[in-house]
Amino acid sequence: MAPGDLISRPGQVQYGDLLLGPGTPYRWRGITGWEELPALDSGSVARSDAHGAYPGLLLAQARTIGLDGLIVRAPGTGSARWWGP
Repeated sequence: MAPGDLISRPGQVQYGDLLLGPGTPYRWRGITGWEELPALDSGSVARSDAHGAYPGLLLAQARTIGLDGLIVRAPGTGSARWWGP
């Protein structure tokens, strides 16, 4: 399955085969790391025979996205049950 194949409406997030957001039993209160850019790794290599470095490519590091306050809604059973003492 290709990334994004399960997404069918705005506000949904797909992680592997798990779909979160509107139209699913999963919600969240806040999201972090979505609008920030990840740090960059420099591919520059120090010159062995002179001062300075050979310039390399700037490649993005992994981006970490966090969902704060994840809420899982249990499917309804049609009747209220008490699971207390």
